[in-house]
Amino acid sequence: STANVARDMDLLRQAVGDEQLTYLGYSYGSILGATYGMLFPDRVRALAIDGTLEPSRWSGGDASVGVRIGQGPAAGEVFDAFLDACAAAGPSTCSLAATGDPHQAVDTLLARLQQQPVELPLPDGTTTTVDYGLAVAVAFQSLYSPAGFGPLADSLTQLLALTEPQQTMTTQQRGVQLSDIGDWLRELGLLEDYSGAGAALASMCVDGQHPLQPWDYPAQADAADAETPHFGRLRAWVGIQCEFVDFVDDDAYLGPWDQTTQAPVLVIGTRLDPATPYDQTQPYADRFPNATVLTVE
Repeated sequence: STANVARDMDLLRQAVGDEQLTYLGYSYGSILGATYGMLFPDRVRALAIDGTLEPSRWSGGDASVGVRIGQGPAAGEVFDAFLDACAAAGPSTCSLAATGDPHQAVDTLLARLQQQPVELPLPDGTTTTVDYGLAVAVAFQSLYSPAGFGPLADSLTQLLALTEPQQTMTTQQRGVQLSDIGDWLRELGLLEDYSGAGAALASMCVDGQHPLQPWDYPAQADAADAETPHFGRLRAWVGIQCEFVDFVDDDAYLGPWDQTTQAPVLVIGTRLDPATPYDQTQPYADRFPNATVLTVE
């Protein structure tokens, strides 16, 4: 559990001879920082948290953790902003704009992939199958940083060309090699197993409530898709693994989350963040008596 990680971190603090903890946490690190603050409020010198998950959503609720932390709607907002930016940039800067309206192009692509996956050539001469689910997952991972927007546009353009009946490409589309998307998939870690999946799932599964049964997830995913097409469904399934994990941690910390530490806390939130939605920034800061919010536009 995260409480075990916090206890380990306190041992590290002692090992380096610090009287109090100075901590910078990103993403899930916001849960670790909040947990340490609750367990060891007098041992905090200062916390800086960049990208927040509101801890009460992490630890409790009547939906899956994927729905509770709100990544589906956040990703939908970022994806719309990405497509608007692509349209504004035009074909000379954003390859997807060469196909016409980027929003329409993506709607066409995803509708086609729902009907029929495509075989994508890879640099080593092999191919990989790209279906609707993989395309949405690639898009989600690519939204974490604006640095991914260009490769994402190129990838969507290539896939759209592959779904065309004659697989025809415009001159603008030919400027991107089909193999590029294969490299991009590998860089995102979507073409190989993630070696740390167990470590990532362990804390999520024992840190919070998981009130659903496995057969409840399809209906939840349908509802999430109706609210936020594509990304709502993708993130609604996060947590189903925990329905099959038959263990608990009696030392896990599940709340309450109102902090007593008087140490200064800097809570950094980035607008248009699909993974740690901005709307959780201020609620996280409100948990601490001495917190300041920094907004990154």
